[in-house]
Amino acid sequence: MPTALTFAQLSDHPTEFLKLQHYAKPSPGPDEVLIRMLASPINPQDLMVLAGKYPVKPHHTQGDEAVPGYDGVGEVIQRGGQVTRLTVGQWVIPKQHGQGTWRSHAVVHESSLICVSNNLDFKFAAVLKMCVTPAYLLLEDMRSLKPGDWILQNAASGLIGRMVVQFARVKGLRSINIVRDREDGQATAKMKDTLRELGADLVLTETEISELKEPLSNGRRIMLGLDAVFGAPGAVLAAQLSPNATYVNYGSLGTASSCFELTQESIFWKQITFKNFRLSTCLNARSGEEITDMIGWFVKLHQGGLLSAKDVDLVCWNVCEAEASREDLEVHLKRAVSKAAGRNVGEAKKTIFRFDYCQH
Repeated sequence: MPTALTFAQLSDHPTEFLKLQHYAKPSPGPDEVLIRMLASPINPQDLMVLAGKYPVKPHHTQGDEAVPGYDGVGEVIQRGGQVTRLTVGQWVIPKQHGQGTWRSHAVVHESSLICVSNNLDFKFAAVLKMCVTPAYLLLEDMRSLKPGDWILQNAASGLIGRMVVQFARVKGLRSINIVRDREDGQATAKMKDTLRELGADLVLTETEISELKEPLSNGRRIMLGLDAVFGAPGAVLAAQLSPNATYVNYGSLGTASSCFELTQESIFWKQITFKNFRLSTCLNARSGEEITDMIGWFVKLHQGGLLSAKDVDLVCWNVCEAEASREDLEVHLKRAVSKAAGRNVGEAKKTIFRFDYCQH
C-alpha cells in the first residue's frame, strides 16, 4: 500500500510532527501520470521546510497534511488518456519545488516533470534537481568567469560542493575548497584526497585557512566565492577574494540567525559584489525547453564519467506492507531524518530514501 511522510505543524525539531500515512493508490487524470518514487534525498532545504524557514512551501497534501521532499526520481507506471509526452516506464524528476517526493506514489501533471534516462545511476538521478542543478547555476549565472579563474567555496565536502568541483573542472576553472576540521586526521586526509580526485586544485581546513601567512588571492584570480554557511565562515571566505570578485551566499548551514560582518576592505577597496542565490529564480529565467536541455547535458556528463554522486547513505523505504508494519517503518524513516539533521556542516554523506516495492 502507498505510504507518505507528512506533517501538519512546523518545528525546529524535524521529526516532531512528521508521521507516516498509508493511502489508496491514486489514479491519474486525463493529463496526469501516476509515478512511483524510486529514490528521494533528505536535503537541507527539506529540513528548512519542516521548520517553516524555506520560502517555497509544499504544494501537495495527503489528507490535511503537507508532503515534504523537493527532489528525487520516479518511474511512470500509469498515464492519463491525454498525456502525450511521457510513457510508462520512463524516469522523471520534479520540474518545480514543492512536489512532495517523500511518498511512494504520486499523481502529477505531465508538465510538472522532466524526463531523464532510465539508464542512470538512481542516486545521481535523485539529486539532479537540488544538488547538481544548483552547483552548475552557481558557476554559470552568478558572474562571468573565464578559464583559469579561481573559485573559493566552503562546505566543499557536501554533495553540492563536490558537484561544484566537478563542474569547475569541466568549465576550465580552478577551485579552492574549504572543509571543516575533523577530529580524525586520517578522515581529513581522506576527504582531501576525495576532493582532489574529483578535480579540486587546493583543499584546506578551516584551521588551515585561519593560519595562512598571506592571502590566497596572491597570484590567483579568485573571482567567485560560494558560501553555504554564512556567519563567521562566510566572512573568512569573503576576505580571501580578489578585487572585483563576487561573493554568493546560497545557504546558512551554520545557523540562519548568524551575522555576517562586512569590512571596509571588501566593500570599498576590493569592491566585492555581494549576491544571494535562489535556485527558483535561476530556473524561472529559463524556458522549460532550456531546463530540459540543461538536465540532459548533466546526464551526458554523468554517463561520460565527468559527474558522479558517490558516498551516499541509502535508507530503505519498504512499501511492501507484508514485511514492514506502519509503526516500524515510521520509526525507521524518522530516525533517518533525525540523523541527516544532526550532521555537521558540509558533511559528505547525503541521505537518500530508496523505495523498495518487493518485486520478485
